[in-house]
Amino acid sequence: MTRIVLDGLPLFVRSAGVARYTLELARAIANAAPETEFSLFGPRYPQPRLGPEVLPPNLSITRSWRYPLAMKQPLPHLPKFVAAAAAAGPHDLFHGTTYTAPARPSTPVVLTIHDLALLRNPKWGTEALTKMVRSSIEQLTEARAIIAVSNATRHDLIELCGIPREQIYVVHNGVESCYHPGDSEQSRALIERWLGEEGPFVLHVGTLEPRKNVETLVTAFSEARRCTGAKHKLLLAGEKGWGIGDLEALVADLDHAPHTRVLGRVSDQHLQHLYRAADLFAYPSFYEGFGLPVLEAMASGTAVLASNRSALPEVIGDAGVLIDPDCEAELAAKLAELMTSPERRTELATAGQIRAKDFSWEKCAKETLAVYSQVLQRPL
Repeated sequence: MTRIVLDGLPLFVRSAGVARYTLELARAIANAAPETEFSLFGPRYPQPRLGPEVLPPNLSITRSWRYPLAMKQPLPHLPKFVAAAAAAGPHDLFHGTTYTAPARPSTPVVLTIHDLALLRNPKWGTEALTKMVRSSIEQLTEARAIIAVSNATRHDLIELCGIPREQIYVVHNGVESCYHPGDSEQSRALIERWLGEEGPFVLHVGTLEPRKNVETLVTAFSEARRCTGAKHKLLLAGEKGWGIGDLEALVADLDHAPHTRVLGRVSDQHLQHLYRAADLFAYPSFYEGFGLPVLEAMASGTAVLASNRSALPEVIGDAGVLIDPDCEAELAAKLAELMTSPERRTELATAGQIRAKDFSWEKCAKETLAVYSQVLQRPL
C-alpha cells in the first residue's frame, strides 16, 4: 500500500489558514484515495488543534519527538538531522504543507507554497519570521513538484525565486461545506445575543497584522458611517498577530470605539453565523496568496468588498467589489455605497455564491492527487 506523509505542524501551532488547508486537504485526499495510507506528521507536544473533526480510517496522526530534527529544527545536544523515514515511518512521498521539506528526504517531496508575502515586503512580518521564510524558500530546489495555491503565487515563485514554470502546479484551496447561506435573521439574533448589542454590521475576518490593512479599514469605515449616517458596526474577528499596537490604539480612540469591536478568535460555529449575519464582508488586504475568508464569505451568501491586489481578484472574479488598498478615500466611498444599498449587496451575494461553487476541497484533493501521481511515476 502506498503511504504518503503530510507535514502536520500547522495543526499544532497557531497558523490559521494554513492549518485549515492542511486538515481539509488531508481529509479530502484520504476520502478520495481509500486505498492509500496517509499520515499527518507532527511534534510530540503540544496536542494537535483538531477540534471535533473525525478522520477517515486511512488518515492517521504520527507524533514524534524527532520531528524538529527531521524538519531542520535541530535541538541542543542532539544530532542535527535524522532521516524523515526514521521519524515519520516508511513512506513513498512527503508533502510539505507549509514551505518546509525534511532535512534528509528519502522519498520524493512535494511542497505547497501559500504566499511569498515576506519576500514582497519584509515589513509585513518580524525579522525572525522573514529570516525563516527566506531559509525555507531555499529548500524549493529539493522539491520534485511545487503546489501554488493561486496563479498569483505561481507568478511570485517565478519572479522572486526563479522557479521553472513547469515545476509549479496551481491547485486552488477549497471551502468547507459548513459555509453556506442560511437563515440570516436567525444568525443575526444569535450574534446579537452573543455580543449583547443589536444592529447591522460589516465584518472582517483574519489575523490582525499590518499586511491585512485593518487600520485603513477602521478609519475608512468611520468616514463611511459619518457621511451616510448608517448605523452599522465594524466587527474584527481573528487572533491578534504581531504589530497590532497601532490598531488597538486606533480602535480605543473615542471616534472609533462606539462602533468598532475587536472580537479576537471566534469559534467555527460563531464564525459561520457572523458570515451569514453580516451585511458586508470587507477585506482590503495588501497581499494574499489566496484569501480563504473571502471565499468563505461568498459561499455564505455575503457581499464582498476586497483589495484588487495579489490573488484576491483571481478568487473573487466578477463576484465582488475591488478597491485599491492604498486609497482610503476609495475604500470609504465603496463602503458607504454598499452599506446603503441592500439591492447591490443582494446582487453581489448571489454572484458570490455562484463563484464559490468553483472551489471545493474535493476538487483540491483530486488535483493534488494528480500531482502526487506524476511525481511518483517519475524515475528517481
